[in-house]
Amino acid sequence: MADRCRCGLPVDPPEDTGPHWWPARDPEPLPTVRAVALVCEDAGFLRAERDGTRWRTAGHAAAHPGYAPARMWGELGVCWAGTEHAVVDVTGQQAAGR
Repeated sequence: MADRCRCGLPVDPPEDTGPHWWPARDPEPLPTVRAVALVCEDAGFLRAERDGTRWRTAGHAAAHPGYAPARMWGELGVCWAGTEHAVVDVTGQQAAGR
């Protein structure tokens, strides 16, 4: 069984995850990627949406998304427990989560 973080998500992405990025280490994806979520996280629950050159928190678990400051790409990918996780493209899933 894969190692899990205190937040419940896997520490390393599952092999079948497909394309993924480590925001603290990898360059920002192409502009066609409009939304990302932590690997294995429900995009409707919590995701980051591209807002120009920054990313805004969105989803049901977003605390005051209209007031939270947008973040740079390298600041994404960290869970509430402070662990860095990979993120995946959830652009096609973002409309369902609104």
